[in-house]
Amino acid sequence: MLFRTRVRRRVYLRVGPVFLCIDCLFAVVPPPFPTPSFALALSLDDGRAVVARPVAPADRERLRTGFDQLSTRSRQLRFFAPVAQLSEAELRYLTDVDHVHHAAWGLLDPDDTTPGIGIGRFVRLPDKPDAAEFSLTVADAWQGTGAGRLLLALLLAHARRVDVRMLCGLVERDNDRVLQWMQRLGASSRASADGLLFRLPTDGSVWKASDMRLGTTFRQVVAAWREAQALLKDA
Repeated sequence: MLFRTRVRRRVYLRVGPVFLCIDCLFAVVPPPFPTPSFALALSLDDGRAVVARPVAPADRERLRTGFDQLSTRSRQLRFFAPVAQLSEAELRYLTDVDHVHHAAWGLLDPDDTTPGIGIGRFVRLPDKPDAAEFSLTVADAWQGTGAGRLLLALLLAHARRVDVRMLCGLVERDNDRVLQWMQRLGASSRASADGLLFRLPTDGSVWKASDMRLGTTFRQVVAAWREAQALLKDA
């Protein structure tokens, strides 16, 4: 996914888990949770329990196995190319994330040891720090269960906590399910050489009125987030 806008670039300095915005009066931008112990208890459309947690470097082999199990079609839709395998550098990039500029969430079946259900991520745009490029990947066996909606709700909730106001994503023209979903959410779009480029505000000004199911899922995520934070404070 690619989306670029020309604005003045901000400079960030990392000090441990905290990012300092050098040209924003030294505003502190901390991660929105203590990783990797943070986990959310959620449910799919059919009521099945799932667990969502931030991706961590320890997930490298889990991600490798999950990618290897994706169908050729799912790989094409995610990477816009028939990728055969992920390199060590790619695995490191996809799992060693700071959750401020590059955030990633994994969705897991609590009763299963398989690689997982799916991953959602966003990467802040260097030329527009209040916008980020996002992507969703759901394992073939879990597609159509509401897992993608859960992952998008997680990204929206996370983005709002780190001052990302717009999620941007590129969708292939033959990816009918996602194209229809983005249009139903009210995301704005424009054509590009590779597909359609969608822009979705994180504040809910568009999608809360356009898709009641995403609104319900988002509220589920927010409630679980608050509960997990409360449990950590009491521990």
